Amino acid sequence: MLKNKRKRVAALLVGCMVLGSSMSVFAGDAVDYIQGKRISLSVSARVATAETGGNYAKTTINGYRHITGGSANQLIAMDPKSGPQSITIYPPNGWDIGKAKSVHWYAGLYGHLEAYK
Repeated sequence: MLKNKRKRVAALLVGCMVLGSSMSVFAGDAVDYIQGKRISLSVSARVATAETGGNYAKTTINGYRHITGGSANQLIAMDPKSGPQSITIYPPNGWDIGKAKSVHWYAGLYGHLEAYK
């Protein structure tokens, strides 16, 4: 009985850690913190920007586009882009960004953000 209870508690803690390390919003902007350093993702129709605070940080952003005036339910992945603290991506002409996902690394830790236009 005690062994099963430990497994349930461990599963609950792991679930909480997973939920705490990622964030998804529908307002176009997402903000969180890693070791007190701000991480953010901002999405609009024509631009998506991901930023990681702190020195020696790494940021990766993945954008998803749809035809301008078309349905945002049919998103096409854009090529991911990586770099230091701030990364900006733009869709091709005739396309809008529908959502973006970002991964932020700082001090050996990482966080995920996801935002929709």
